[in-house]
Amino acid sequence: MFEQRAANRIAVAAFAGIENMAVTNRANLSSVEMASIEKEVADHRSLEQVLRWGLSQTAGARLPQVIADVIVQDEYSHDVIVPWRAGLVLVYGAT
Repeated sequence: MFEQRAANRIAVAAFAGIENMAVTNRANLSSVEMASIEKEVADHRSLEQVLRWGLSQTAGARLPQVIADVIVQDEYSHDVIVPWRAGLVLVYGAT
């Protein structure tokens, strides 16, 4: 569905919270691409859900590891890097 993107470019920052999540387009994706991503990640409310979702993806839709890196922002905030399909990278801001 998505055209090939430059490898490892950050496409979306998904900021996970207990009540809701906002998806921000950081890669100038089309509205159709963004709607597809928003639908895909709509139920992600915890890192456990992200891991379960990632492990359920078909071969080729993600890298072998679900989480490529965790960047510590401070003692309470972390950015969780999740490589996905077509060179897209989801970044979850977790607190």
